[in-house]
Amino acid sequence: MKKISPASGLRTMIGRLRNPFPFNADTFPLDLESTQRLQHLEIPLAKVKLGELMLLYEYASLGALSNYLKMHRGVWFYNHVSPNGELLSYNSEMADELQQVAIRNVQETEMDGFDGQLLSTRDLLRIAYHISQGVAYLHSRSIIHRDLSANNVMICNGHVAKIAGFGMAKQTRRYVALDTQETLCDRWMAPESITDRTFSAESDMWTLGVLMWELFSLSCLPYEELVENPYPNWPTLLQNGLRLGRPEACPGAM
Repeated sequence: MKKISPASGLRTMIGRLRNPFPFNADTFPLDLESTQRLQHLEIPLAKVKLGELMLLYEYASLGALSNYLKMHRGVWFYNHVSPNGELLSYNSEMADELQQVAIRNVQETEMDGFDGQLLSTRDLLRIAYHISQGVAYLHSRSIIHRDLSANNVMICNGHVAKIAGFGMAKQTRRYVALDTQETLCDRWMAPESITDRTFSAESDMWTLGVLMWELFSLSCLPYEELVENPYPNWPTLLQNGLRLGRPEACPGAM
């Protein structure tokens, strides 16, 4: 695996080699010159020996997408989508004004781990594009992620989104999970994955749709109106037409 030069200025973090990315590190192109295609995947950049074998990752300075979105609810979000779903032009002057209003209203305790920058619908569209690019690349290599969610997307400076959380990923076109003890999140899963434990690129696309809903709802819980006591019959509900509605910040074209 290629060495990372300190001169690159790339901030990195160390992770344990317990859930390695599902590629052969000797054949998968994990060098920095491949960033055009790999920049939206949070994958190991190098192996390092620190008493034990560890993996070197790019440092995602803004953390998990789920937390980042929650931090930007309310005054920190500029929604330029009309009530009927039309994407309106981004207004720089309005954005600057909203930024100043947000700064005046923020409490110092809210700034811990927060970038202090206004988030807009335009930014969400950029993040959606990055995630889609990452998923497309995975599927082009016959990789199914199986666990796409806002918790498994990391945000770097410049709102660059990287798909992470490859502990459940499989390099196959179709996978049937035989481990009944495996922890799965029904709210994100396709009907066939819930009933038959069958996963594929198609089921990933269903989960990607739920992730997009999370993104444009600023990390609300999917189907939050359905409490889990008693536990919902997800297959029946989905087969009967239960679907997520369009969030206010989501353009109708999405």
